Amino acid sequence: MNDQAGVSDSKPKVYGLTGGIASGKSSVAALFRELGIPILDADHIARDLRAPGGEARPLIEARFKASDPKVLREIIFNDPEAKHDLEKILHPLIQARSEAWFKAQGDRAPYLIYEAALLIETGRHLEFDGLIVVVSDEENQIRRMMLRDSLDEPLSRQILGSQLPVSEKIKLATHLITNHGSIDDLKNQVKSLDTYLRTLP
Repeated sequence: MNDQAGVSDSKPKVYGLTGGIASGKSSVAALFRELGIPILDADHIARDLRAPGGEARPLIEARFKASDPKVLREIIFNDPEAKHDLEKILHPLIQARSEAWFKAQGDRAPYLIYEAALLIETGRHLEFDGLIVVVSDEENQIRRMMLRDSLDEPLSRQILGSQLPVSEKIKLATHLITNHGSIDDLKNQVKSLDTYLRTLP
């Protein structure tokens, strides 16, 4: 990873982890954590920044006159300029926290993982030593979105259709994890990739 992210190019390496909405990215991250790999969840940082008392909260309320996640999601989903404004508020703050986290890790771990939903869309995937992309079939994603976010099917399909096509994400992946089957299959893929990444210089 380059110096902009606050770590050296030698060790430990840093791999980006991303995937489409409801693809199972968080499940994959949890499996890497079980194997002892430190993971920075950029989406969790963003939620913390938006929460009451968070650094971004007053800036968001001033710009959008709202702070409720569901209201914000609807605003930015229907207004590309609003989405851009939210990113301008959040990204510098996320970057600052990320740099502090990377510095705090030192060289204790064999490698680190930076997890975020929009790594490719923001161009940040280029900053890492590799990119792990989690993919799932569309119907699984729709079902998970409906259950997880209490969305109806038309809105779930609309949100999924607004995202970067999975085929484009696959093209940029250095490591691909497919979440089409059982949890055991997912575990085996993560264990195999972990074993491989630990062997890299």
